[in-house]
Amino acid sequence: MKIETISKTINPQKWVANYSHLLKNFARLRISDDFIVEELIQETFLAALKSKDNYKGQAKESTWLIAILRNKIIDHYRSTNSYKGIKCKTSISESDYFAIYRKEITNDTFDKNDIYNEIYAKELNVIINKSFDLLTNREQTALKLKLEGRSTKNICDALDTNEANYWVILHRGRQKIKKHIHKNWSHAV
Repeated sequence: MKIETISKTINPQKWVANYSHLLKNFARLRISDDFIVEELIQETFLAALKSKDNYKGQAKESTWLIAILRNKIIDHYRSTNSYKGIKCKTSISESDYFAIYRKEITNDTFDKNDIYNEIYAKELNVIINKSFDLLTNREQTALKLKLEGRSTKNICDALDTNEANYWVILHRGRQKIKKHIHKNWSHAV
């Protein structure tokens, strides 16, 4: 296995050859239209080229490009939804933005990526909580008890079922949550 070392220098001339396949695979998992995928990859390379002086070498070049592409995909979904007259799916209120901004100001080492991660986490939390409403009572109980760290036998007793049925219930619940997340959260990885 080849290990890529982190370097503070980047080589834009080799991006297409080295990373276009990786970026294409990443984008295709999130967007089905190949034309849009190609457009977003081109926008990613252009944005990376414009901000190459900001590259600090804290992450691998491939990771940096994927982060830029991820943001381009998010922007694409937000702009697509706003053109249709649909509000962008976000759970962040204005007060949350100001609270995060204050956190950035008061902490000299606070990174803007931390802000994005905090926003993504809040959005994902709302989507996951909504997905629990889609589950049957047995699926909700099974997942909640599993998350609490209860043993399989304990959960089977609570559900009054055998171990095989418990695993089926758990699997179905997880699948419903996964489907709901991919459908309703534009950051789904």
